[in-house]
Amino acid sequence: MTIEEGFAALTETTTLPYSAEVDLGGEGAVLYTVEDYTLFAELLKVDLKQGDFLRMEFYSADSSDCDTYLEIYQEDGSGGFTCLTDFNANNMRGDGESALYTVPEDGVYYLAFEGYDEMETGLCRLEVEVIPAGIIATGTLDFTADPAPAPGADDLWSWDEASKTLTLKDGFLLYNDDPDLDDLILLPYGATVVVEGSAKIYDAGNGSIVSEGVLTVRGEGAETASLEILGSHYAIYTDHDVLITGIDFSCSDCNMAISGQDVRIENSAISAGLIDILMGAYGDVDIIDSDVSLSKARIGINTTGTVTLDGGSFTGTFYTGGIGAERIVLTGDLRLNLRGLISYSELLYTGSMEVSLEETVRVYGADGTVLYEGLWDDALFDAGEGMIMVNGVPAAGMEVHRHVYDQQVTSDRYLASAATCTEAATYYYSCVCGEKGTETFAYGAALGHGETELKDAREASCTAEGYTGDRVCKVCGEIVEKGEAIPKTAHAFQDGVCTVCGAVESNDNTQSPQTGDNGNIALWIGLMLVSCTVLAATVIYRRKRHCGTR
Repeated sequence: MTIEEGFAALTETTTLPYSAEVDLGGEGAVLYTVEDYTLFAELLKVDLKQGDFLRMEFYSADSSDCDTYLEIYQEDGSGGFTCLTDFNANNMRGDGESALYTVPEDGVYYLAFEGYDEMETGLCRLEVEVIPAGIIATGTLDFTADPAPAPGADDLWSWDEASKTLTLKDGFLLYNDDPDLDDLILLPYGATVVVEGSAKIYDAGNGSIVSEGVLTVRGEGAETASLEILGSHYAIYTDHDVLITGIDFSCSDCNMAISGQDVRIENSAISAGLIDILMGAYGDVDIIDSDVSLSKARIGINTTGTVTLDGGSFTGTFYTGGIGAERIVLTGDLRLNLRGLISYSELLYTGSMEVSLEETVRVYGADGTVLYEGLWDDALFDAGEGMIMVNGVPAAGMEVHRHVYDQQVTSDRYLASAATCTEAATYYYSCVCGEKGTETFAYGAALGHGETELKDAREASCTAEGYTGDRVCKVCGEIVEKGEAIPKTAHAFQDGVCTVCGAVESNDNTQSPQTGDNGNIALWIGLMLVSCTVLAATVIYRRKRHCGTR
């Protein structure tokens, strides 16, 4: 099927925002033809307004690292479809796509979320939303100017001149498509950027957040604050010190994510994909209790000072070098997993190393083979070469792993107990490496009782009560509905003997008359009348004798 035929088959428009998981190449997936390509795709039909911004993301949701592609079409008026634009920047979590499109006119648009070709398959995450015109900010925000810019009524930012604090409020978006623009946000010496909630910057220019001096970027609020910068040459830049604290910062398709004199990252999460250098510094780089992840960076960290990784994690892939510094310190509860992607990848280059780790260390060669596994040995570092070497082979990857069982993965591998009629299934917590822990968590719902059967039912007799029986679940054996007692039946006498139990019918006339024995009532009444007559006659006789003596 051609992609045009796929568009023509769409009868209803999709309401935005829209998100879904798309299994490219999975069961029911359609293989489309686009020019000379065949590929799997998810197609949407949407109604858009002029001036609105269409934000689209399509990227791997698993480990497949699927290379995705975005296209936008419109009907051409003659029954066909024209491609207006496409996106293949590989700027989202590996080879995924994140794009912002300015809608040129009102109308119906057709969106194609594709694998680059039919070989690109796997589970992908799709997100589409419309950002109405007027909500998004454009142009430079220069806070070194006098007077400094002032926000409009609907702007999601504020500036405090006294404390030199720029606050980016939840939902803040700043967009620049001018590649010649130098500084999108320009800040004075000693400025602080506070992020409340989620903030995003799409920048085709030279620098997104640039400071003339010391700079602090921090998150604030009960929820995790996040700052995302896409496309900039320098995402965060200053010639002075930088502190990033308490925030999730992500950067894609940039030349350098963070640049400064001394760079300190604490209690944060930093992620970067398809960048030249994650961090560049002229002094020291300290990453404290933070999680850093790279995806296809040329260089991870490059500085003339000391790099200290203390706790947290540092993971990902690189091409040329992982860490280059005068001195490297690895300490604390650090989880490290860096891998080179090419034959000449070098894990690190440094003048000296200080390693105080208690976990197992694995050192990898460029071909992925394990060169060493065991506790850290200072002999692994070759000071003459300035790198980790094993039997003359330079290390291209290294893993230092400490299990943390905080993952909730609901696959059969981690199943502790299957769901029952009354209990949900339980699974073992796992580590990000796949190792299974010992603690469990419940997931899903109980199955509920299925088919039942009648148990312990018995008929009543003249000597014992009966029982209607219990309704019992056939699966788990639990009583679903309890039965009731059935009263005894009457004796079935024949010739004075019960034909069921053999009891003899009683004919004892000396017994007191039973209630309801109407045959003896008259006799007893007669006897009572006779007794009363005799008693009355006796009393009269005695009274007469007494009177006669007077």
